[in-house]
Amino acid sequence: MGDSEMKMMLETIKMKDASIDDLSQNLKEQREQLLSFQTLEETVKIKDKEIEEIKLKVSKDRDIHKLLKEESCVLNEENRKLKLEIEEKDEHRKSKESDLINLDRKVNEEQVKSQTLSENNKILGEELERKRKLELSSKLKLKDN
Repeated sequence: MGDSEMKMMLETIKMKDASIDDLSQNLKEQREQLLSFQTLEETVKIKDKEIEEIKLKVSKDRDIHKLLKEESCVLNEENRKLKLEIEEKDEHRKSKESDLINLDRKVNEEQVKSQTLSENNKILGEELERKRKLELSSKLKLKDN
């Protein structure tokens, strides 16, 4: 082998070395891209899982909201009924208070009448007693005469 063949072989080896270096660099970049894609894939999977969890939570929250709304309607109806019942009982209480006031007034009137009758009875009793004494004294005077 001559010098020129050696140079050519050296040149070919250098070109092949350069080509190998390029391929090696290219392989390294592709590995980095693959690693980046794998990381992205994992991130996408994690995000997909988070999205599913959020969807599930939203669904549960909707169910809870629906239940709360239904309970609120039931409680509002109960509250309305209780208000009506309170109003009815308040009217009944007012009626009873009015009845009590009327009864109290009637009792007072009857007490006044009773007191008046008592005083009249006392006066009549005293007059009757005087009349009896007068009659008795009249009878005694007639007997004495």
